[in-house]
Amino acid sequence: MFSILIFLFSLLSYRRLSLIDEIQQIANSRVILPLSEMEHIKPRNSIDSYNSSDSSFIFVAYYDSLECLSCRMSQIGKWNSVIQKVNNKFEVKFYFIISPTLDKYSKTIEAYSNSRFLHDIYLDKNHAFERENPFLKNPYFHFLLMNSDNRVLYLGNPLSSEESEQKLLSALQIMDLSK
Repeated sequence: MFSILIFLFSLLSYRRLSLIDEIQQIANSRVILPLSEMEHIKPRNSIDSYNSSDSSFIFVAYYDSLECLSCRMSQIGKWNSVIQKVNNKFEVKFYFIISPTLDKYSKTIEAYSNSRFLHDIYLDKNHAFERENPFLKNPYFHFLLMNSDNRVLYLGNPLSSEESEQKLLSALQIMDLSK
């Protein structure tokens, strides 16, 4: 019931009816995180953030090989403030999954190493995440808030605007109260 409310927030961001149909299909679906099939990379300088395995919520930011990865990697440091705001109020485990093509693999690692991003990333060179979750072919669904059972609660990129960031915080607030 609360997940429907959260998805209504998501619906306000999308204008095409086909997206509404897709969102309704994804609502409360279970996402598979094949992390063991990915390369886990930690930054040189990391900060303590709430990343306990018993988190109430999980947020996944997924960057696939069709996107301009150098563009995304140049902006990845902006996540630091979002993560700090979120984790000041809620228990959220963040996963950043990047799926570069093989020819962009070393450049992606280099861009990450040179970024100011203070959190771990997962490199998915075999595209296991998208293979396990076919709905990820649609770039609108690359930013997922899930419960601890990996069920989708909210869709949206909090970096896209201040309004999107506030919607994420509102969704977390609503879901946290319903626990």
